[in-house]
Amino acid sequence: MGQEKLDQECDVLFFPDKSNEQKVIDFINLAKKELKICVFTFTNTAIATAILKKVENEKIKVRIITDDVQNEGKFSIVDVLQYASDDLIKFRTDLNKDAHMHHKYVVIDDKMIATGSFNWTSAAVLKNNENLLLIKNQKLAKIYSKNFEELWEQFKSTEKSLSKLSSDVKQRGTSLKNKIEKEAQKGEKQASSKGRKKAQPQEQEKKQVAGDMIIENEEEDEDQVKRSRKPNNQQQQKPIEQEDNNNPPPSNQTQNGDTTPVKRGRKPRQLSREEEEELQQKKENAKKKKKIKKLVKMSKVTEVKRVVLQSKMAQSRFQKFKNILYNAASFTLGVLSFGSYLYLSQRKF
Repeated sequence: MGQEKLDQECDVLFFPDKSNEQKVIDFINLAKKELKICVFTFTNTAIATAILKKVENEKIKVRIITDDVQNEGKFSIVDVLQYASDDLIKFRTDLNKDAHMHHKYVVIDDKMIATGSFNWTSAAVLKNNENLLLIKNQKLAKIYSKNFEELWEQFKSTEKSLSKLSSDVKQRGTSLKNKIEKEAQKGEKQASSKGRKKAQPQEQEKKQVAGDMIIENEEEDEDQVKRSRKPNNQQQQKPIEQEDNNNPPPSNQTQNGDTTPVKRGRKPRQLSREEEEELQQKKENAKKKKKIKKLVKMSKVTEVKRVVLQSKMAQSRFQKFKNILYNAASFTLGVLSFGSYLYLSQRKF
Protein backbone atom coordinates (compact mmCIF):
# COMPACT_ATOMS: atom_id res chain seq x y z
CA MET A 1 0.00 0.00 0.00
CA GLY A 2 2.94 2.31 0.67
CA GLN A 3 3.85 5.13 2.98
CA GLU A 4 2.32 8.58 3.39
CA LYS A 5 4.54 11.29 4.87
CA LEU A 6 2.47 13.84 6.77
CA ASP A 7 5.14 16.08 8.27
CA GLN A 8 8.47 15.86 10.05
CA GLU A 9 6.86 14.34 13.17
CA CYS A 10 4.38 11.85 11.72
CA ASP A 11 4.41 9.16 9.01
CA VAL A 12 1.82 6.53 8.17
CA LEU A 13 2.44 3.04 6.79
CA PHE A 14 -0.15 0.87 5.08
CA PHE A 15 -0.08 -2.90 4.75
CA PRO A 16 0.18 -5.43 3.19
CA ASP A 17 3.58 -4.18 2.05
CA LYS A 18 6.80 -6.10 2.64
CA SER A 19 8.98 -3.01 2.24
CA ASN A 20 7.20 -1.31 5.15
CA GLU A 21 8.38 -4.05 7.50
CA GLN A 22 11.92 -2.69 7.25
CA LYS A 23 10.62 0.82 7.94
CA VAL A 24 9.09 -0.46 11.18
CA ILE A 25 12.45 -2.03 12.10
CA ASP A 26 14.29 1.18 11.25
CA PHE A 27 11.91 3.14 13.48
CA ILE A 28 12.46 0.71 16.37
CA ASN A 29 16.22 0.98 15.87
CA LEU A 30 15.99 4.69 16.73
CA ALA A 31 15.76 3.63 20.38
CA LYS A 32 18.76 4.52 22.54
CA LYS A 33 17.47 3.74 26.04
CA GLU A 34 14.21 1.80 26.22
CA LEU A 35 11.43 0.10 24.27
CA LYS A 36 7.97 -0.28 25.80
CA ILE A 37 6.11 -2.72 23.56
CA CYS A 38 2.40 -3.33 24.02
CA VAL A 39 0.99 -5.58 21.27
CA PHE A 40 -1.88 -8.04 21.05
CA THR A 41 0.16 -10.70 19.23
CA PHE A 42 3.87 -10.86 18.45
CA THR A 43 5.14 -13.56 16.05
CA ASN A 44 7.21 -11.59 13.51
CA THR A 45 10.74 -13.05 13.52
CA ALA A 46 12.35 -10.16 11.64
CA ILE A 47 11.19 -7.56 14.16
CA ALA A 48 12.08 -9.86 17.07
CA THR A 49 15.60 -10.39 15.69
CA ALA A 50 16.11 -6.64 15.33
CA ILE A 51 15.05 -6.08 18.95
CA LEU A 52 17.31 -8.86 20.23
CA LYS A 53 20.29 -7.42 18.33
CA LYS A 54 19.52 -4.02 19.80
CA VAL A 55 19.55 -5.47 23.32
CA GLU A 56 22.77 -7.42 22.84
CA ASN A 57 24.69 -4.65 21.10
CA GLU A 58 23.45 -1.53 22.88
CA LYS A 59 22.07 -2.97 26.15
CA ILE A 60 18.82 -1.03 25.91
CA LYS A 61 15.92 -1.88 28.21
CA VAL A 62 13.00 -3.78 26.63
CA ARG A 63 9.66 -4.62 28.24
CA ILE A 64 6.77 -6.33 26.45
CA ILE A 65 3.08 -6.61 27.33
CA THR A 66 1.00 -9.04 25.26
CA ASP A 67 -2.27 -10.95 25.36
CA ASP A 68 -2.24 -14.08 27.52
CA VAL A 69 -4.16 -16.23 25.04
CA GLN A 70 -2.02 -15.14 22.08
CA ASN A 71 1.18 -15.75 24.02
CA GLU A 72 0.15 -19.38 24.52
CA GLY A 73 0.06 -19.80 20.76
CA LYS A 74 2.59 -21.97 18.95
CA PHE A 75 4.28 -19.11 17.08
CA SER A 76 4.40 -16.47 19.82
CA ILE A 77 7.93 -15.13 20.15
CA VAL A 78 7.67 -13.02 23.32
CA ASP A 79 8.90 -15.64 25.80
CA VAL A 80 11.48 -16.77 23.21
CA LEU A 81 12.97 -13.27 23.33
CA GLN A 82 13.16 -13.46 27.11
CA TYR A 83 15.16 -16.70 26.98
CA ALA A 84 17.37 -15.64 24.03
CA SER A 85 18.29 -12.38 25.80
CA ASP A 86 19.20 -14.17 29.05
CA ASP A 87 16.29 -12.50 30.88
CA LEU A 88 17.25 -8.99 29.74
CA ILE A 89 13.92 -8.72 27.92
CA LYS A 90 10.97 -8.94 30.32
CA PHE A 91 7.35 -9.62 29.43
CA ARG A 92 3.95 -9.74 31.12
CA THR A 93 0.43 -10.67 29.99
CA ASP A 94 -3.11 -9.73 30.96
CA LEU A 95 -5.04 -11.80 33.51
CA ASN A 96 -8.53 -12.09 32.02
CA LYS A 97 -9.13 -15.07 29.74
CA ASP A 98 -12.48 -13.65 28.64
CA ALA A 99 -11.02 -10.29 27.54
CA HIS A 100 -8.00 -9.34 25.47
CA MET A 101 -5.07 -7.00 25.84
CA HIS A 102 -5.71 -5.56 22.39
CA HIS A 103 -3.30 -2.59 22.27
CA LYS A 104 -0.82 -2.31 19.41
CA TYR A 105 1.81 0.31 20.14
CA VAL A 106 5.44 0.80 21.08
CA VAL A 107 6.95 3.71 23.01
CA ILE A 108 10.57 4.60 22.12
CA ASP A 109 12.62 6.50 24.72
CA ASP A 110 9.39 8.27 25.84
CA LYS A 111 9.82 10.47 22.76
CA MET A 112 8.31 8.49 19.86
CA ILE A 113 5.48 6.03 19.34
CA ALA A 114 4.26 3.64 16.64
CA THR A 115 0.58 2.78 16.88
CA GLY A 116 -2.26 1.53 14.68
CA SER A 117 -4.08 -1.65 13.72
CA PHE A 118 -0.79 -3.33 12.80
CA ASN A 119 -0.07 -6.52 14.79
CA TRP A 120 3.55 -7.63 14.88
CA THR A 121 3.00 -10.70 12.70
CA SER A 122 4.00 -11.88 9.23
CA ALA A 123 0.34 -12.01 8.22
CA ALA A 124 -0.03 -8.32 9.04
CA VAL A 125 2.94 -7.55 6.78
CA LEU A 126 2.02 -9.78 3.84
CA LYS A 127 -1.75 -10.36 3.93
CA ASN A 128 -3.84 -8.10 6.14
CA ASN A 129 -5.03 -4.58 5.48
CA GLU A 130 -3.36 -2.66 8.30
CA ASN A 131 -2.13 0.81 9.18
CA LEU A 132 0.62 2.11 11.43
CA LEU A 133 1.40 5.67 12.50
CA LEU A 134 5.02 6.60 13.26
CA ILE A 135 4.90 9.67 15.50
CA LYS A 136 7.78 11.70 16.92
CA ASN A 137 6.03 13.67 19.65
CA GLN A 138 7.27 13.67 23.23
CA LYS A 139 3.97 14.79 24.81
CA LEU A 140 2.01 12.06 23.07
CA ALA A 141 4.74 9.52 23.85
CA LYS A 142 4.49 10.30 27.57
CA ILE A 143 0.73 9.67 27.51
CA TYR A 144 1.29 6.24 25.96
CA SER A 145 4.16 5.61 28.38
CA LYS A 146 1.86 6.31 31.33
CA ASN A 147 -0.65 3.78 30.02
CA PHE A 148 2.10 1.20 29.60
CA GLU A 149 3.39 1.67 33.15
CA GLU A 150 -0.13 1.24 34.55
CA LEU A 151 -0.62 -2.03 32.66
CA TRP A 152 2.86 -3.22 33.60
CA GLU A 153 2.06 -2.76 37.26
CA GLN A 154 -1.37 -4.33 36.84
CA PHE A 155 0.04 -7.51 35.24
CA LYS A 156 2.91 -7.87 37.71
CA SER A 157 1.90 -11.36 38.80
CA THR A 158 2.22 -12.81 35.27
CA GLU A 159 5.97 -12.27 34.96
CA LYS A 160 7.89 -15.53 34.54
CA SER A 161 11.43 -16.56 35.35
CA LEU A 162 13.62 -18.42 32.85
CA SER A 163 13.22 -21.69 34.76
CA LYS A 164 9.45 -21.66 34.21
CA LEU A 165 9.75 -21.41 30.43
CA SER A 166 8.95 -24.54 28.42
CA SER A 167 11.59 -26.67 26.71
CA ASP A 168 10.21 -25.70 23.30
CA VAL A 169 10.63 -22.01 24.13
CA LYS A 170 14.19 -22.62 25.32
CA GLN A 171 15.03 -24.50 22.13
CA ARG A 172 13.60 -21.74 19.93
CA GLY A 173 15.42 -19.11 21.98
CA THR A 174 18.74 -20.95 21.58
CA SER A 175 18.29 -21.29 17.81
CA LEU A 176 17.41 -17.59 17.51
CA LYS A 177 20.49 -16.63 19.51
CA ASN A 178 22.73 -18.89 17.40
CA LYS A 179 21.28 -17.38 14.24
CA ILE A 180 22.17 -13.88 15.40
CA GLU A 181 25.68 -14.98 16.38
CA LYS A 182 26.23 -16.52 12.95
CA GLU A 183 25.03 -13.35 11.25
CA ALA A 184 27.41 -11.33 13.41
CA GLN A 185 30.32 -13.61 12.47
CA LYS A 186 29.45 -13.29 8.79
CA GLY A 187 29.35 -9.53 9.15
CA GLU A 188 32.78 -9.53 10.79
CA LYS A 189 34.21 -11.73 8.04
CA GLN A 190 32.76 -9.51 5.34
CA ALA A 191 34.12 -6.41 7.07
CA SER A 192 37.57 -7.98 7.41
CA SER A 193 37.55 -9.11 3.77
CA LYS A 194 36.59 -5.59 2.67
CA GLY A 195 39.41 -4.22 4.80
CA ARG A 196 41.84 -6.63 3.18
CA LYS A 197 40.66 -5.69 -0.29
CA LYS A 198 41.18 -2.02 0.54
CA ALA A 199 44.61 -2.75 2.02
CA GLN A 200 45.79 -4.81 -0.96
CA PRO A 201 45.83 -1.91 -3.45
CA GLN A 202 47.71 0.22 -0.91
CA GLU A 203 50.30 -2.51 -0.42
CA GLN A 204 50.62 -2.93 -4.17
CA GLU A 205 51.13 0.82 -4.56
CA LYS A 206 53.80 0.75 -1.86
CA LYS A 207 55.52 -2.19 -3.54
CA GLN A 208 55.33 -0.44 -6.90
CA VAL A 209 56.80 2.76 -5.46
CA ALA A 210 59.57 0.77 -3.79
CA GLY A 211 60.23 -1.07 -7.05
CA ASP A 212 60.40 2.20 -8.97
CA MET A 213 62.88 3.57 -6.42
CA ILE A 214 65.03 0.45 -6.75
CA ILE A 215 64.98 0.73 -10.54
CA GLU A 216 65.93 4.41 -10.36
CA ASN A 217 68.81 3.60 -7.99
CA GLU A 218 69.97 0.82 -10.30
CA GLU A 219 69.86 3.18 -13.28
CA GLU A 220 71.87 5.76 -11.34
CA ASP A 221 74.43 3.09 -10.40
CA GLU A 222 74.69 2.04 -14.05
CA ASP A 223 75.25 5.65 -15.11
CA GLN A 224 77.98 6.02 -12.52
CA VAL A 225 79.65 2.81 -13.70
CA LYS A 226 79.53 3.99 -17.31
CA ARG A 227 81.03 7.34 -16.36
CA SER A 228 83.80 5.63 -14.41
CA ARG A 229 84.54 3.36 -17.37
CA LYS A 230 84.79 6.10 -19.99
CA PRO A 231 88.30 7.37 -19.04
CA ASN A 232 89.64 3.82 -19.03
CA ASN A 233 88.33 3.30 -22.54
CA GLN A 234 89.98 6.50 -23.68
CA GLN A 235 93.24 5.44 -22.05
CA GLN A 236 93.01 2.08 -23.76
CA GLN A 237 92.31 3.70 -27.12
CA LYS A 238 95.30 6.07 -26.92
CA PRO A 239 98.02 3.40 -27.01
CA ILE A 240 96.25 1.76 -29.92
CA GLU A 241 96.32 5.03 -31.81
CA GLN A 242 99.99 5.43 -30.94
CA GLU A 243 100.72 1.94 -32.18
CA ASP A 244 98.91 2.76 -35.40
CA ASN A 245 101.00 5.90 -35.74
CA ASN A 246 104.20 3.99 -35.05
CA ASN A 247 103.31 1.27 -37.55
CA PRO A 248 101.71 2.97 -40.57
CA PRO A 249 100.35 0.78 -43.34
CA PRO A 250 102.73 0.06 -46.22
CA SER A 251 102.50 2.44 -49.11
CA ASN A 252 104.13 3.13 -52.47
CA GLN A 253 105.92 6.42 -52.72
CA THR A 254 105.81 8.26 -56.03
CA GLN A 255 108.41 10.59 -57.49
CA ASN A 256 106.50 13.61 -56.15
CA GLY A 257 106.58 12.20 -52.65
CA ASP A 258 102.89 11.25 -52.56
CA THR A 259 102.02 7.96 -51.01
CA THR A 260 99.30 5.60 -52.20
CA PRO A 261 98.15 2.70 -50.08
CA VAL A 262 98.90 -0.77 -51.37
CA LYS A 263 95.86 -2.99 -51.98
CA ARG A 264 96.03 -6.10 -49.95
CA GLY A 265 94.72 -9.51 -51.10
CA ARG A 266 95.35 -11.88 -54.00
CA LYS A 267 94.61 -10.92 -57.58
CA PRO A 268 92.30 -13.29 -59.54
CA ARG A 269 94.30 -15.67 -61.77
CA GLN A 270 93.67 -15.42 -65.50
CA LEU A 271 92.33 -18.62 -67.11
CA SER A 272 93.79 -20.16 -70.20
CA ARG A 273 91.77 -20.86 -73.33
CA GLU A 274 91.52 -24.56 -72.57
CA GLU A 275 90.20 -23.91 -69.08
CA GLU A 276 87.65 -21.42 -70.42
CA GLU A 277 86.47 -23.97 -72.98
CA GLU A 278 86.10 -26.61 -70.28
CA LEU A 279 84.01 -24.26 -68.13
CA GLN A 280 81.80 -23.36 -71.06
CA GLN A 281 81.34 -27.02 -71.94
CA LYS A 282 80.36 -27.81 -68.33
CA LYS A 283 77.76 -25.06 -68.41
CA GLU A 284 76.30 -26.40 -71.64
CA ASN A 285 76.19 -29.93 -70.24
CA ALA A 286 74.35 -28.67 -67.16
CA LYS A 287 71.80 -26.92 -69.38
CA LYS A 288 71.29 -30.10 -71.40
CA LYS A 289 70.73 -32.13 -68.23
CA LYS A 290 68.07 -29.68 -67.08
CA LYS A 291 66.29 -29.92 -70.43
CA ILE A 292 66.42 -33.72 -70.31
CA LYS A 293 64.94 -33.73 -66.80
CA LYS A 294 62.11 -31.49 -67.96
CA LEU A 295 61.42 -33.74 -70.94
CA VAL A 296 61.42 -36.82 -68.72
CA LYS A 297 58.94 -35.18 -66.37
CA MET A 298 56.74 -34.19 -69.29
CA SER A 299 56.91 -37.68 -70.72
CA LYS A 300 55.97 -39.19 -67.37
CA VAL A 301 52.98 -36.91 -67.14
CA THR A 302 51.85 -37.73 -70.66
CA GLU A 303 52.37 -41.44 -69.99
CA VAL A 304 50.17 -41.23 -66.93
CA LYS A 305 47.52 -39.39 -68.89
CA ARG A 306 47.71 -42.00 -71.64
CA VAL A 307 47.29 -44.83 -69.13
CA VAL A 308 44.32 -43.10 -67.54
CA LEU A 309 42.67 -42.61 -70.91
CA GLN A 310 43.27 -46.23 -71.86
CA SER A 311 41.75 -47.44 -68.59
CA LYS A 312 38.72 -45.21 -69.11
CA MET A 313 38.29 -46.50 -72.67
CA ALA A 314 38.61 -50.08 -71.46
CA GLN A 315 36.00 -49.46 -68.80
CA SER A 316 33.62 -47.96 -71.34
CA ARG A 317 34.16 -50.90 -73.70
CA PHE A 318 33.56 -53.38 -70.91
CA GLN A 319 30.39 -51.54 -69.96
CA LYS A 320 29.16 -51.67 -73.55
CA PHE A 321 29.94 -55.38 -73.78
CA LYS A 322 28.15 -55.96 -70.49
CA ASN A 323 25.10 -54.12 -71.77
CA ILE A 324 25.09 -56.18 -74.97
CA LEU A 325 25.24 -59.44 -73.00
CA TYR A 326 22.45 -58.27 -70.73
CA ASN A 327 20.24 -57.34 -73.67
CA ALA A 328 20.95 -60.65 -75.43
CA ALA A 329 20.15 -62.62 -72.31
CA SER A 330 16.93 -60.75 -71.75
CA PHE A 331 15.97 -61.26 -75.40
CA THR A 332 16.61 -65.01 -75.29
CA LEU A 333 14.65 -65.32 -72.08
CA GLY A 334 11.77 -63.46 -73.66
CA VAL A 335 11.82 -65.72 -76.74
CA LEU A 336 11.93 -68.86 -74.61
CA SER A 337 9.09 -67.71 -72.41
CA PHE A 338 6.97 -66.80 -75.43
CA GLY A 339 7.71 -70.17 -77.09
CA SER A 340 6.80 -72.06 -73.96
CA TYR A 341 3.58 -70.11 -73.76
CA LEU A 342 2.64 -71.03 -77.35
CA TYR A 343 3.52 -74.66 -76.78
CA LEU A 344 1.40 -74.92 -73.69
CA SER A 345 -1.52 -73.13 -75.32
CA GLN A 346 -1.49 -75.56 -78.30
CA ARG A 347 -1.51 -78.59 -76.03
CA LYS A 348 -4.61 -77.38 -74.25
CA PHE A 349 -6.58 -77.00 -77.46
